[in-house]
Amino acid sequence: MKNRHIKIIASLVLMTVFVLTVSAGEKNEDLLLQFKGKKRFAIVELNSLGECVKCKLIFNSLKAKAKKSNIDSTLLYVSFVNCSRKVEFEKFKKDNPDYDYYINGAKQSWNEYQASYFGCKYIVLDNKGEVLGCVNIDDYSAGKSVDIIMDILKPYYSR
Repeated sequence: MKNRHIKIIASLVLMTVFVLTVSAGEKNEDLLLQFKGKKRFAIVELNSLGECVKCKLIFNSLKAKAKKSNIDSTLLYVSFVNCSRKVEFEKFKKDNPDYDYYINGAKQSWNEYQASYFGCKYIVLDNKGEVLGCVNIDDYSAGKSVDIIMDILKPYYSR
């Protein structure tokens, strides 16, 4: 039953991401096309315009830990930004240049995405769009995000 729910959620992610890129006026391309070379996993962070310092510290800590573990080159860092105006989106991109890919979360798309992943802050996908796991808001608030993401990815690097 759980596996079935994950498959349904994964397909919703793919449809939502495609709709987001089209409806937000971005290039008409799927998130999966952003995987290049050895990129095998995407860390999708759900962001708002007023991200706090803690959010940036966690993100930087994740990148540092991934680099130390020699898995950074396989990760695609994605920011899904909750904004509806292009000027806000461009400012967020300028102020947060460390992501590999940005998705403009127009209000309706953001609400649909949040409904699919209620309570999540980070979502981990493989390069086929399968959801490997997520970090919920409570774990994020408790500062467990980096460890949870690394634990989600660990089985793929211990082979």
